[in-house]
Amino acid sequence: EIRLVNGMLDISRLESGRMPFVLKDNIDIAAQARLLLHSLKKAAQDKQLVLAMHTPKQALPKVQADTDKLIQVLINLVGNALKFTQKGEVSIGLHKDGDFVITCVTDTGPGIPIEKQKLLFEKFSQASSRKTRVSGGSGLGLYISKNIIKKMGGDIWLEESEPEKGSTFCFTLPITHSTKAKEVAQRLRKEGNIQNE
Repeated sequence: EIRLVNGMLDISRLESGRMPFVLKDNIDIAAQARLLLHSLKKAAQDKQLVLAMHTPKQALPKVQADTDKLIQVLINLVGNALKFTQKGEVSIGLHKDGDFVITCVTDTGPGIPIEKQKLLFEKFSQASSRKTRVSGGSGLGLYISKNIIKKMGGDIWLEESEPEKGSTFCFTLPITHSTKAKEVAQRLRKEGNIQNE
């Protein structure tokens, strides 16, 4: 399957430190999230799910990231939420925390069993069981997302998950010109993994 092959290629590049990043320091993460939700409207309507977005009243600061890779992570989290949620809503929430912007994707799906939670970000892990998130996909998405986010100076985790109530996944990205953002740019440059447009 093509997605599996692409996933394996991503992993081999990430693990060997050969994945190039086009770092930009003016990314409006809320705008990217809105665009993604807009593009998934039809898929959500087909399942009669509500897509929602929650942002603070004040404008969020811009973040430093590789736009394509940020979108890849968002698609993975929101795509999973849509796939496993049969009723209710899928939402993206954003807020600032110190030198980071936190993005959380929440669903009202079946939740993830406790014993599967610690394996979520491992290679080839799938949180499948009959009554909870059903199997499907390569089991590489969260592993790749974790590696991408870490390379860009952020973190990614399962915030909470309750059976029959849903799950929330969150990730952080450094705010433009923050100390963390400068460190990341320096490190990627040193590794030879920064690509200019």
